[in-house]
Amino acid sequence: MRSIALAALFNAASITNALYFSISSLTANDIFQPVESHNITFTVSDPTAVFEQGGSGAADCAVAWMACDIPSCWKKCSANAYYTRITSETYKGADNFSLDIWQEFVYELANHNNATISITEEGAYTCTRDERSTVCMLENMQSVNRTLQTYYGGASPPGAIC
Repeated sequence: MRSIALAALFNAASITNALYFSISSLTANDIFQPVESHNITFTVSDPTAVFEQGGSGAADCAVAWMACDIPSCWKKCSANAYYTRITSETYKGADNFSLDIWQEFVYELANHNNATISITEEGAYTCTRDERSTVCMLENMQSVNRTLQTYYGGASPPGAIC
């Protein structure tokens, strides 16, 4: 049996006392014909956070690009001050990449939560392939959970924002 890279990420039960990002509705597409394009969509939340920790609200996120020009800038998600980007030099395809997630919040001072989440085709994250595309998604309403780190100071992600 293949080692399950997502096993450590599907551990919500062991994260109950820590803040974590929960990724759901994750879909990644590599389109090869007629024109090469790629896109990743997902919903992110911090389910256990109270207002003073950034809040528990969810946001929809999307990263898309043409050919092999993977954007290195941060993309703002739909709400709750979330940003995302493909982690530098990690994109091997819809079946193997990492996401950086950043959540800004202000509670007395400007703060942020962030984490990097590795995604591979294993467990509930499955892919279908044909000559035109690869489509991968989380099945059966599953989520990927990753413990986050909170930093005090700096309410904007480092680097360019798309």
